[in-house]
Amino acid sequence: MVHSTQQLPESQARTQPLMGGAAVPLPFFPEGDDEATDPRAEGACLFDMSPAEWRFVRNAPLVGFLLVASADGAVVPRKCRALVSALEEGKRSSCGLFRAVCRELYRQRDNLLELFVTDTFERDQLAEAYGLVHEKLGPKEAEHFRACLLKVGRQVAKASGGWRASWGLLRGVERRALAELDRTFGHRS
Repeated sequence: MVHSTQQLPESQARTQPLMGGAAVPLPFFPEGDDEATDPRAEGACLFDMSPAEWRFVRNAPLVGFLLVASADGAVVPRKCRALVSALEEGKRSSCGLFRAVCRELYRQRDNLLELFVTDTFERDQLAEAYGLVHEKLGPKEAEHFRACLLKVGRQVAKASGGWRASWGLLRGVERRALAELDRTFGHRS
């Protein structure tokens, strides 16, 4: 059962089917001011990817978020805030691809709920995104992109862990979710 600390009006409550078939209600993402970002952030043109390939790469942080945030069955507002915070931080990443992804997703932060409802998010998309980055931009950029995605996962796991995480302690469910996220890229934790 999914618990949320924020009650959504029934007309605004939406769910995202997760790996394994369970549906998790998604709370609102925090609103923020509109930041002027590079209009060329649409990565399909910046990184020589088709729109379908870009979709896999662009959605990678969201798939990672769902894997970690839903590990305990509850996608609560603090986890959503951690995602938006990670996207904001990612806009300054030294990884150009991750920076473009974060800029695009951050620009859409007020509509992420709609993206969760209208798009498909599967665990296999992470491996597909990693493979595309490896093929198009090389192994060094792929590893850098993977490290950035794992950093997002750790930030969400810390938000999931509550007060224990503030001391650097993650619950077993978050540690397992992060290990699963890493294994998705073909690495063993």
